[in-house]
Amino acid sequence: MSVRPDPLPARGRDLDSQAVAVPCVGSPDLGRPGGGLASPQRLIDGEIAELKRFGYLPADDAAPDWAGMWRLLQGDFATLSRPRVPGYAEMSPWPQAGARLYMRRRLWADRLFEDCQELYRRVHAEGIDTELVEAYTLAREAYEDAVLEFGRARATLEEVLARTVDLDPAQ
Repeated sequence: MSVRPDPLPARGRDLDSQAVAVPCVGSPDLGRPGGGLASPQRLIDGEIAELKRFGYLPADDAAPDWAGMWRLLQGDFATLSRPRVPGYAEMSPWPQAGARLYMRRRLWADRLFEDCQELYRRVHAEGIDTELVEAYTLAREAYEDAVLEFGRARATLEEVLARTVDLDPAQ
């Protein structure tokens, strides 16, 4: 096993005092639990767990449950001046439309993420193939663009909530 300096040392320590073990190809540690590179599925599962914090839902043919999805995401809009964010059914049509746009962007990013998962698994299963790697690259870029759109939709919804909910004395 080779050892190289950790590129992000702990605060207050120099690079020489930080080292991490990096398995080399052919290392007996590769493929053992706790050793070697993580499996593609383990990496994907970690990403899925992180995305679920932001409302990730696997593909499904059912109509979106806007109210249920909003319950997962509405806490992201709480502020000191808006500690209570209204439920989906409590909102007037304008913020509801903004919330649906925000959630649609999330769903679109989820579908593109699933495309990335499939191509990532294929690269690992079939080996490095230029066409397959390029396909994965396109899918990954589309996913990253969708995540940025999700962020823009969040900013738009924040503006709508500031103009509607924050001004409502009943809130």
